[in-house]
Amino acid sequence: MNRKTGITFAAAAMLAAALPLTTFAGNATVESVTTESKIDVEARYAGSETTETVYKVDVEWGAMQFTYNASGSRVWNPNTHEYTVSGGEATWTGSDNTLTVTNHSNAAVTVDFDFSPAAAYQDLRGSFSKQSMELATAVGTDITAAPTDVTEFTLSGVLADTVSSFTTIGQITVTVK
Repeated sequence: MNRKTGITFAAAAMLAAALPLTTFAGNATVESVTTESKIDVEARYAGSETTETVYKVDVEWGAMQFTYNASGSRVWNPNTHEYTVSGGEATWTGSDNTLTVTNHSNAAVTVDFDFSPAAAYQDLRGSFSKQSMELATAVGTDITAAPTDVTEFTLSGVLADTVSSFTTIGQITVTVK
């Protein structure tokens, strides 16, 4: 390269830097070297991937054994066909009478509880500290932190004195929806 060509090239480069620069990808025009342009970047999802809902709900329960503790005395009234209780109140005590529900599903669930007494024990009633519970999805949780809730089951009513050993007096139904 000779000296004259080198000077011409340098002058052309300085002139080019001073002229406005137009970009050809998009709609921005740069008027000087220090001008900044912001360009939106867009994306969309296109695919046929489907996500199935997978349910896995653990239900754990204790022994569900209860003792009816009568106190005082009961006197049969043949005119009313009922006992009159005197001298104290009968109570129910339960051991290990909780139900624990854990949701490992990728969807939220609602869990309902119901007690149905057996035919021979229609006077007994069962109740839950929570008749229903809603558990969030397990998505985004650690396996040890899965959504969990607990309800306690209790009995009321009078159990006949002829039931001296543990006997099935009804059933609990757990419905997951």
